[in-house]
Amino acid sequence: MQYQVLVKNGNQTGFIASVIGLPDCRAEGRTEEEAIARVKAALANLLSQSKVVTIEIETGRPVESHLLKPAGRFKDRLTDDELLAEIAKHRREIRSEDLTRPAPAENPWLATAGIFADDSTWDDFIAKLEDYRREANAEEPTE
Repeated sequence: MQYQVLVKNGNQTGFIASVIGLPDCRAEGRTEEEAIARVKAALANLLSQSKVVTIEIETGRPVESHLLKPAGRFKDRLTDDELLAEIAKHRREIRSEDLTRPAPAENPWLATAGIFADDSTWDDFIAKLEDYRREANAEEPTE
């Protein structure tokens, strides 16, 4: 395990080494190396006689954080594959029906589905888009 140690010159007393985050774990030495060796021994002693415990504190009120505001925003969003499959299904339906029929209101992403039904380059574009999205999703770190 690694710990950060702050070493400062204590003028006449030599050097003072303190473990960052543990204000009671500090040591002095005539040289920087001696102060570090002593604080290392003090930390080892502290850790051998202690344990770390995680506790939960209830505040009685919800925690407000700007980081939590967008949490869950996309939980109901279709995955890329689901969206592409839904668009492809809708395009097939439009090809077999009247192209002037409006898209169903339940999914705004389908409002423009089928407008490129007669475009010969559309399928190539969709294939490249699918490949790009799969590559981008593969590069994303997993939790």
